[in-house]
Amino acid sequence: MDTNINQNKPYTVQVTDEQNVLIILLEKLTIAQINIIVKLNEVIPDALKRKRVHITQMLNLYYQTSFDQSDIDLIITLMQGQPQLKEKLVIDSCAIDEIVNKYRTCTTIDNTSHINVINLKPFTTACIKCKQSMKIENEPKNVTLFTVESVKSCSIFKCTCDTCKIDYYSNHYENKYTKKKYVSSTAIKNNEQIYFGGETAFDYNLFITYSSNLIYCHSPFNGFVQSYGCTTQTIRQRNTQQCDQNNLKKLDAKLFQNSWLIFELSRFFFFMNSSDYFEIPASYEGLNNKYYCEYHQPKSSSTQQRPTELNTNTNDNNHNQSLYEEAIKNNSIDNKITENTYLECNVTRDEHREGSKKLTSSGFLATFFNCGVIVGFDETPRAEGIRRVLRHLIRSRNNGYLPPAMLYDTACTLKLFINKWFGTQYLTETDNSRFFKNMNLAIDRFHLPGHTREMCRKEMDPDNACHNGVFQNIDSQICERTFSYLTNFKHAFRQFGYPKSVTFYLLLFHLKNCQTIGISPDNQGLGHKIIPPKYRR
Repeated sequence: MDTNINQNKPYTVQVTDEQNVLIILLEKLTIAQINIIVKLNEVIPDALKRKRVHITQMLNLYYQTSFDQSDIDLIITLMQGQPQLKEKLVIDSCAIDEIVNKYRTCTTIDNTSHINVINLKPFTTACIKCKQSMKIENEPKNVTLFTVESVKSCSIFKCTCDTCKIDYYSNHYENKYTKKKYVSSTAIKNNEQIYFGGETAFDYNLFITYSSNLIYCHSPFNGFVQSYGCTTQTIRQRNTQQCDQNNLKKLDAKLFQNSWLIFELSRFFFFMNSSDYFEIPASYEGLNNKYYCEYHQPKSSSTQQRPTELNTNTNDNNHNQSLYEEAIKNNSIDNKITENTYLECNVTRDEHREGSKKLTSSGFLATFFNCGVIVGFDETPRAEGIRRVLRHLIRSRNNGYLPPAMLYDTACTLKLFINKWFGTQYLTETDNSRFFKNMNLAIDRFHLPGHTREMCRKEMDPDNACHNGVFQNIDSQICERTFSYLTNFKHAFRQFGYPKSVTFYLLLFHLKNCQTIGISPDNQGLGHKIIPPKYRR
């Protein structure tokens, strides 16, 4: 069958507005170039000075073209009116990294070093004090960003309230007069990059990776940082498409340690409170650190020398000398009280005595529930004494609930001590002291075989009838298993002195508790909802 077709007959094709825009665009640029313009317009903040000029120069440098800024303006304007068309375009993010990096390192164009794919803008543009609107500064600060797999550059934008003298950044704000910094609860939870000041920013996932490594692999900071450096270098060498030249920069272990402590301390604070802002402790910012932690150790009986001080102020030194002498006097009283209390059991926990060989050892006391949750802890330099144990228990009860029954490896000594001094000046009768006097105390089953005293073998046995079965089905070895787990952190613990040691214990136990009961540390305000008002601080 023959079919005659009139090749010259005109015909009409109906096109949508979206298709018409695409036709206009393709008359000027390729699909790839349009993609690049759209992506660059998205990643580069509007606050950047001469933004459209930079986009034009980047495109011309990469494709060796000569587009005018008017061409770029037309593309951006048309695409802004067609959001559905923009969603259909495939964006090659790796190409964007390559384009920006090539532009940053170009020596023939001025002011390119502060152009980055990652740009951290202030968490608010309205001052939280006076509510005035602020303008984001158009000249950002260029810093190093450490991510899980690589090291990149990023731009830090800020805005300033001239009335309140406050600078606002992506995660925090800083009072320019007092130099105090405050972390935003919303920013610390939602932002993908974390910046606390200085020349370095961190990917949120990098902090989370270390937290997981700490809990499950017991990684010290130095070991993690060395592993991180090897990992990023290997990835850079393997991935020939890696664009960023800043991968050669190394992560400093001390800087990472401080930044991680601030990050996790912020999360812990927002976990326990309903506040919107958290003040970063000055000790982590290099302020008000006058003494080394060794300062609190007694002087050696042989040399009678004081540890090195950071502060040389005469008045402070005299005051601290008086405190030191008072501590020695009180320590002597403690020893006499302990010695006059009882005939020692064959299983003992010595008070720290002047002249002891344990001049540098330090540890902590911790209280556990049967489920494995750590409910309280105290640092204990040099030794574990019975008065320290009782003080720890009183502090724990002041801050939360304790059940009226307890297992402890030297519960026999603790019970005798309470009975001996209850109602005296050394253990005055209070609600707390009455609670512990009436508490059901017993030696845990793991340590009981080592005790030989008659008292220990009878009423201090958790399975003795005098306890009325209160310790039945109780996991009496939970402390031993948990302390066995915590001994894996001895290398990590050695890196800290006061006050960071207390902070590290707190964060470690909090993360461990979250892992034990299966909740996320990112839950904000959970503690405020659960903890009774009388225990809140």
